[in-house]
Amino acid sequence: MKKLAVLLFAVASFLPAAAQNATQNQIKQNTTDEQDVRAHTAAVVTQIQSLIDELAANGISGDDIKVLNATKAALTNLSGPEMDRVISSLQKAGAATDTASGQQNVVNAYAGQKGIILQFRQILKDYEQRQAAYELPVRFKELAARQTETLLTSADVARATAGKSASELTSMQQTTQQIVQADQEAIGNEVALAQEQLAKAAQGSTSDDSKTMQQAQADMKSGTLQQALQQANDALKSGQMLKAIKAQSVARDELRHIAQDLNPATNAVDALTATAATLAKLIEEQKALLDQTTAATSVKPRVTGLDEKQGAIVDETNSLQQDMQSLSAGAAATVKEAINPMQLSRAALALQWGGPETFTKAATSQEDAIAKLEDAQKQLQSQLADAKKAADDANKDPVAKLQDAQKQIQAAQQQQQQVANQTTQALNTATSTTPPDKTATNQAQQQQQQLQQQVAALQQSTQALSLDASTSLSKAADQMNQAQQDLNDPSKAAAAQAAQQAAQADLAQANQQVAQQIAQDQQQTPDPAALAAAANALQQAQNSVSAAIADAGTPPPGGTPPPGGTPPPAAATPSLAAATAALTAAAQDTQAAAAAPGLPNAAASAVQQAQASIAQGQQAAAQGDAKGTASAAAAAEQSLAQAQASVAMAQAGLAAAGPPGPPGGPPGPPGPPMPGQPGQPGTPSPDGAKDLTGGSTQKGSLHDAASSSGKFVTVASRDRAAIDQTQSEKRPQEYAPMIDQYMKNLADQSSASP
Repeated sequence: MKKLAVLLFAVASFLPAAAQNATQNQIKQNTTDEQDVRAHTAAVVTQIQSLIDELAANGISGDDIKVLNATKAALTNLSGPEMDRVISSLQKAGAATDTASGQQNVVNAYAGQKGIILQFRQILKDYEQRQAAYELPVRFKELAARQTETLLTSADVARATAGKSASELTSMQQTTQQIVQADQEAIGNEVALAQEQLAKAAQGSTSDDSKTMQQAQADMKSGTLQQALQQANDALKSGQMLKAIKAQSVARDELRHIAQDLNPATNAVDALTATAATLAKLIEEQKALLDQTTAATSVKPRVTGLDEKQGAIVDETNSLQQDMQSLSAGAAATVKEAINPMQLSRAALALQWGGPETFTKAATSQEDAIAKLEDAQKQLQSQLADAKKAADDANKDPVAKLQDAQKQIQAAQQQQQQVANQTTQALNTATSTTPPDKTATNQAQQQQQQLQQQVAALQQSTQALSLDASTSLSKAADQMNQAQQDLNDPSKAAAAQAAQQAAQADLAQANQQVAQQIAQDQQQTPDPAALAAAANALQQAQNSVSAAIADAGTPPPGGTPPPGGTPPPAAATPSLAAATAALTAAAQDTQAAAAAPGLPNAAASAVQQAQASIAQGQQAAAQGDAKGTASAAAAAEQSLAQAQASVAMAQAGLAAAGPPGPPGGPPGPPGPPMPGQPGQPGTPSPDGAKDLTGGSTQKGSLHDAASSSGKFVTVASRDRAAIDQTQSEKRPQEYAPMIDQYMKNLADQSSASP
């Protein structure tokens, strides 16, 4: 998949200098450049197809093929209709350079090229975020595995050095301690780098993976992982091995948890299948150790190291049973029961003086552990079969079943609140009587037990509908069980009430998760015709705001006002009147785009921002503020380009989900523009221009375009951040000559411009 990043990078680097002085020769050159880009993009599409064919030939499918196909479709659209429109506008402008129609075609071409630039960036950004979503869980999983290895080595060192002072350690033991310390420090440094990568990938992410990245970030921000890593490092430096092992265990569990956050199972069937595979691997490891233990019975000298292997299996088993708690509590309990015979086996294998009978005893314990693991495996297989059947059933009418589950969860919330109130009253009654009357407390305890059983059953039935909600219900059932146990002991009354509050919070979370799933399932599928209409409306709005920028920057008929002069009011400024008319047309087209059914969230959010900017531009025009009008229109232009990119992605099947809005309604309107944002008055634009109507602009921007009347057309210069970035980044070797040649051509064009 890295090849795709190289291809997209190369295409983005070959975009022509869209903003040149609009002379006839330069328009022709720009037309030729645009045709070259179209041909190059088509070549990239062909290369992407070869990647797809290569993956298919090797039997690789799944998300990689999906991303490649969607990217190919998006690029095909860009190299076809999108660039055809730009080329057509440039050709028309070249045929009639010094006419109002020619000027408008130049503006249209410029607006179209800006939209194409943003769509290329959006494709590349979406790909990079998807790539990070693939790499991050693998990276954190590898870090967790390394932390486990370091933990086990630390345990070996602790056993070997127990009761010895530093001077009594052998040179090998001292070296091993230093190696463990170096490994632990390296893990801490790599975790910090992985955290930076996570923060970069999550920033501004609107893909489906944004939620998982944000959850992983939230877990890392708690500080538990960083604190454990620091404690482990400090303890190793001071020789406190047992303290280091405890901290390493916490760090390992946190790393595993973050890896799971980044790669959660999407449904119960997938989760159970993955868990069953892990359990099967664990059983094979224990059986392999059993074979080695049995063989060691008659081997001399005595075989050593088997206890360490058993210890590693114990660690894996403990981690697995923790992961299984919310998915299959019964199977998790059975797996946990296997740990005790494993520990007995480990103790027998660790004996240095035992004879063959110690291996026989260890083998018997291992057989008991295997039997427990296989019992858990049967439970999982049965549950997996039920989950597949339930998933098939749920697919028939998922929304109705989710709504039914939501009603049951809400009923459980009410019942839990009633039980909590009765518990409070019962505890007050018990403490106010002598001797304490436990009748009311026992009733509350029974009611809590009944509700716990009800929620546990609801958790199982909800698995096929919403795995997230099922997990929350499992946590609620655990808290209810804890509350019930605490009610047996009057001294734990406060703990019982705290557990009930936690159960209520888990039920509320489950209710919210089901509501989100319902909203997702009910989300209207984008209609291709509606998306096409939205794309057309957005293009018209884009053309209008580009025209408004040009009109707002056109000097009045009498020439430019003298320095310090007062600009005429809006009513006396034909250019602002034209800008107002253009913004009015843009507002109508933007409203039409916003009304398109199934508009992607990212596009809807960008359209809202564009509408707000257009309204500000209209207000500024009414007040005779040409600079404010142009700045607001430029902000609208940028938002419309983002909306165009999102719609293009949706048409290609690569729509970004966009940030989730508040439950139960669409995202709120954008806030007022903040000072310092690109496109706002007094703010440098992204490409380095001081502003859009006055001050300095980069050479080579589409400004000072001559017309028959001597008027000038001033529009925002092209945002060249992507090209600037290519000059500071390492270029793909196979495309370096082409990129260098493009940079040279761009420099030649700029130096040749008057």
